[in-house]
Amino acid sequence: MAFGTGHFDSRGNACLKLHLCGVAHEEPGVEFEGIIDTGFTGFIQLPIQHAFSLKLPLEGTAQYTLADGSQTVCLTALARTTCAGKKEVGVVTLAMGSQDILIGMEFLRRLRFGLMIFKSAVTLIDEVEVDDIIKKQVERDEKVEAKGKKPDDVPQSPEATGASLKKPPTEP
Repeated sequence: MAFGTGHFDSRGNACLKLHLCGVAHEEPGVEFEGIIDTGFTGFIQLPIQHAFSLKLPLEGTAQYTLADGSQTVCLTALARTTCAGKKEVGVVTLAMGSQDILIGMEFLRRLRFGLMIFKSAVTLIDEVEVDDIIKKQVERDEKVEAKGKKPDDVPQSPEATGASLKKPPTEP
């Protein structure tokens, strides 16, 4: 069920590797590492110097409210991105003075990624797979209810729930 994996950087940030390209590079483009920022509603925030090297076409400007409540206006550009085998074109926010690449909630939504963060792992889940599991469970429940039983009375197979038969590893 896991679709892709990320990692934690030296500062403890959950990160993903992705490729970006503008008009200067062939797909998949140049590999970057971005910090997953669930407080950032945009697609990707990119330090402005990368926009020049990628030759990203300018799109316009956008106004954002930062975590401290202050407002900022940023240039925006279009970029093609590839992550975990999925491709998408999105509006990238160009940040002055920042060296971090941020991956926002729009990125996760547009590529249909669910996100699971554990103590030692960052995992992307393909929403299409989750939707299929939910659909199978609903169909199963409807069949059971049509037979006059409650869905909770019927044992579920691992295939129906998407669960794994493997036991989770125990900590030493």
